[in-house]
Amino acid sequence: MNSIEAEVVASGAALANDHRDTAASGGHLAPPHQAGIPTIAPYGDEKMDKLDEKGMIIDPENYNIQDVDVEGTFPTEEEQAVLPRTSESVSWYVFLIVLVEFAERFAYYGITGVFANEIQNPMPTGSTAGNLVSDMSETPGALDMGQQASTGLTNFFSFWCYLTPIIGGIIADTKLGKYWTIVVFSSIYLVGLIILTCTNIPPALSGDRDAGLGGLITAMIIIGLGTGGIKSNISIWLAEQIKTDTMYVHTNKKGEKEIVDPNITVQRIFSWFYFTINCGSLASLATTSSERKVGFWLAYTLPTIVFCFIPVLLTFMYTRLKHLPPRGSVLIETVKVCKAAWSKRSWSAAKPDAYEQQYGSKPTWDGAFVDEVQRGLRASRIFIFYPVYWVCYNNNTNNLVSMAGSLRSDGTPNDLIQNINPISLIIFIPLLDLGVYPALRKMGISVRPVARIALGFITASLAMVYCAVFQHFIYSKLSPCGEYATQCGEPADMNVWMVAPAYALIGLSECFASITGLEYAFQKAPANLKSLIMAIFLLQTAFGNAINLAVLPVTEDPHLVWLYTGFACAAFVAGIAFYATFWSWDKTEEADNAVGRGGRMEKEDTRKP
Repeated sequence: MNSIEAEVVASGAALANDHRDTAASGGHLAPPHQAGIPTIAPYGDEKMDKLDEKGMIIDPENYNIQDVDVEGTFPTEEEQAVLPRTSESVSWYVFLIVLVEFAERFAYYGITGVFANEIQNPMPTGSTAGNLVSDMSETPGALDMGQQASTGLTNFFSFWCYLTPIIGGIIADTKLGKYWTIVVFSSIYLVGLIILTCTNIPPALSGDRDAGLGGLITAMIIIGLGTGGIKSNISIWLAEQIKTDTMYVHTNKKGEKEIVDPNITVQRIFSWFYFTINCGSLASLATTSSERKVGFWLAYTLPTIVFCFIPVLLTFMYTRLKHLPPRGSVLIETVKVCKAAWSKRSWSAAKPDAYEQQYGSKPTWDGAFVDEVQRGLRASRIFIFYPVYWVCYNNNTNNLVSMAGSLRSDGTPNDLIQNINPISLIIFIPLLDLGVYPALRKMGISVRPVARIALGFITASLAMVYCAVFQHFIYSKLSPCGEYATQCGEPADMNVWMVAPAYALIGLSECFASITGLEYAFQKAPANLKSLIMAIFLLQTAFGNAINLAVLPVTEDPHLVWLYTGFACAAFVAGIAFYATFWSWDKTEEADNAVGRGGRMEKEDTRKP
């Protein structure tokens, strides 16, 4: 433990112990006032009744209330060094948010799982709905636009879906709050799903191709807007349900002392959140089977029906979970903080006393907010590397589907193989969260965020290496059409399941890079800017899609070997460069996360004697 971390511990311990009696009797951090400084105030009888009844606080005024040291004392430096760490228990109501995400991801992956075939392939013989009728060796399709168009449109859709979270994040942080933003944008999402379903009924697909294409593009735009408002807020709303942001010593059921660490709670919540995402993504098992046997209209109807459960869940949750109200001035305050810091080339110039002295007016923020802004902008530097990772990941829904389509199916739909990705995550996430990470912590080894992210890049690189080698093997040994395998009328003599290892490796890489990125965006963002910072992280996926669109001219035979090789090299170099640049940040991880917690601690507080 370095000196800064030790001083954070000492300061936090003093703070927690000062408030221990208040917390035990119902005293908690009250919401930020207009000046941005929280105070300590006891709950009234009505709130205490709710606390006793449900184990959590439901604030009718939508305040964000956090417990302080409710079960024990802040750990000493010695206890931090020797005691095992664990996460806090989470109310079952929180899992309702997880169900909302499940339904949204079921819809998203259910429709994207069949986009590639609908766009790329022609209508099968004798079909009016895109399904197989007479020749079971054919591939479902409708628009017959080829691999380049398929890759281009699916990358555009993904790009749009990860660009719109910026809109959702700004609206949530400044106007509506997370709950109402999710409500509004889920309604928009549902309209897009209805349009997609209606424009894929047999009369629309079997007639003029432009009708089906127009409906598809319109639905993509509307759904992409809807998903942006959900994606930027749902995980933040989930993590905000954590009862306390201060670590404390707790005696477990075995009578053993352990540290309840909010950092581990956040890591666990995001791991299981991602687990739910991938359970939802198994929707493509149903939709790919539906497109093959019945048609695209049924493949889009199923996700629409599941999505209809979201309004019901949101209505039920409204009074049962806590909500952090929007702070309309937070963006303006952030700009002022950055301007003041830039004018003096020092973040200290944005602190309240220095700001008032320089500008003659008292600011509406506290010193901890300045530290949070500094930390958030600093953390955003990590996000710069992520587009390279997403370039590799984006092959899941287009190029790898096309690769599988060039192989012998033996009755397996080519777009079914992509489900290996979520299945691998459903296996890897519990294995890591319940087995590997706790075992390493007991051994005194903590795999910090920077190390995990770098490992994710390297694993994604290995996935692309596998793709390059296997594609070369298809060209040189398997396909009767040589280097034009995906355009060949006869499949290569290899089972389609040989593509599965690439999906599994990408899935493993997500456990390290994607989940940790979500966790990092939440941990480092200022309290009132979490949706926007999360949106900035998600925006990196859009940049990855933009790169995929830039290389679209070589996303076809006979260039695919070099395409995968380039992706592999880029991910490997990015992973090494990432770790070389940020490895030291892991050493101050706990000190950084302590900023703004437990009574709005500032950085300078940790340096006082």
